[in-house]
Amino acid sequence: MQSLSALPQRTAIEGDPGAVRQRLAPLWSALRDDRTLPTAIRVKARREQALRRVRILRPCLVAVLSGRKTLLFEQAAEAFEAGEMMALPQGAEIDLRNSPAPGGDYRAFCIAFDLDVIKAVGRDLETKAAPRPDADVGRRRHAVDPHPAILAALEHVLEGAAMRPALAPALLQHRLSELFVALLLHGRCPVFLVPALASPVERIRVLVSLDPRRDWQIEPVARELAIGASTLRRRLRREGTSFRGILEEVRLNLGLALVQMGRTSILEIAHACGYESPSKFAARFRARFGVSPSELRDGG
Repeated sequence: MQSLSALPQRTAIEGDPGAVRQRLAPLWSALRDDRTLPTAIRVKARREQALRRVRILRPCLVAVLSGRKTLLFEQAAEAFEAGEMMALPQGAEIDLRNSPAPGGDYRAFCIAFDLDVIKAVGRDLETKAAPRPDADVGRRRHAVDPHPAILAALEHVLEGAAMRPALAPALLQHRLSELFVALLLHGRCPVFLVPALASPVERIRVLVSLDPRRDWQIEPVARELAIGASTLRRRLRREGTSFRGILEEVRLNLGLALVQMGRTSILEIAHACGYESPSKFAARFRARFGVSPSELRDGG
């Protein structure tokens, strides 16, 4: 991971960070954590977190409430302060830092979009999306404008995710669709949120993320993708990966989300992600992200 001081910092977008904090902060305590990979989670850190090689399994919208999130790339770093939002595209692998505010902590909401939502609205609206200022090198590529329509839709999603008894899944999906449409029409983000699902790697990630505990084997997965197992192995080799590598990557990134939620034990998380041994899960977690699950949680 490169030093922040050695990387050019891209400038902020226009908008009112205060509006984001004012509208979303009251929902922080209302949103409860779930033991499955949820639609909306809270990420909190009392000490700086440095994570490497975080794979984005589903398109995400992140809203920072306090502190700073920094995305690290080879040629630049994009920093997002309290009250700012960013879009993270599916399939991206990112190094990042979550930095607490002076005398406080880091807090952010993360909203993950299901593929059903994307298929329903994403491709139909691609040509109607707001202009994306790719030519503006001073603008952060992952930044999302805090348009009033986006804030209203995001607030609607968080209110639905916080409801007890739980909101019917179909209603929550409808609210997510509303947010996704608002992002496409008003977000002015050059990172397009609709993933390319043609890649075998992405299709395998989607399958595995539905049931990470399952004893996945390449043969039934190849049948699900309607290709031969040997052909699938060759395609994965051409993309520089393997079936087992994808399986571990998905399981560890799902584990990362559960660890950051902070309520489930490491043992339960390991089992939920397909690891019988919590010590093996912890070792692979550290090798992947550069920090152990317990270290990450202790700083949360």
